[in-house]
Amino acid sequence: MEGSNKKVWIGALVAVVLLLIAALLLFKVNNKSYTISFYDNGEITTLKVKKNGTIVEPDAPEREGYKFIGWYKDGKLFDFSEKVTGDVKLVAKYEKIEEDTDEDIPTIKEDETTTTTTKKDEKTTTTKKNDKTTTTKKGQATTTKKPTPTTTTTTTTTTTTTTTTTQAITYSVVIIPVQSSVIDQRRVYVKNNSTGGYVAGTVTITYAAGGSETVSIPAEGKLFVWSTISSVTNPHGN
Repeated sequence: MEGSNKKVWIGALVAVVLLLIAALLLFKVNNKSYTISFYDNGEITTLKVKKNGTIVEPDAPEREGYKFIGWYKDGKLFDFSEKVTGDVKLVAKYEKIEEDTDEDIPTIKEDETTTTTTKKDEKTTTTKKNDKTTTTKKGQATTTKKPTPTTTTTTTTTTTTTTTTTQAITYSVVIIPVQSSVIDQRRVYVKNNSTGGYVAGTVTITYAAGGSETVSIPAEGKLFVWSTISSVTNPHGN
């Protein structure tokens, strides 16, 4: 009996030890964390995230002369809703800000032309004066008749014609591809053809999938993924 009890006691002890080891391993598995590395222009920032957790997207970094377009994993834009199942390496990708390289559109300056035509006749005065006539008859007194001068006056009439011509303001759409964009982004501007500058306005966007709408465009332009766009028309300034 004593030998049997001893075996039972040893078996129970082994079971408890195995159970503790299993619980410890399970705890380590469930609390395993992975390293998330952010590579940005030579700088590396790391953080730890538990298994099956998600990464909180950091604030967009800034780089002079470039526009930040996202964090990329293995050459693809990373989805921050993706669950973490291993170490993750994220690289910041930028696109260089290009200056406006479109050809200049001839500028028609708005002006006002006034044409004035004046016709002025010379003032003409005609005076007709008859000769003095004297008649003398014998036995009669001498009569002298002094004629009354006749004066004709022509008054000049001045006519002024004024013609005013106003040049209307027109607008055009300027589309500039974003250099090094992996998703073919293009920036759309509304251009005032009278001043040559970009202004806030509206355009009509027709989508490749069908349908169209009027979209507001700020003076600094607006980005579109070009594969979704069929055409951009009807520019108007605000």
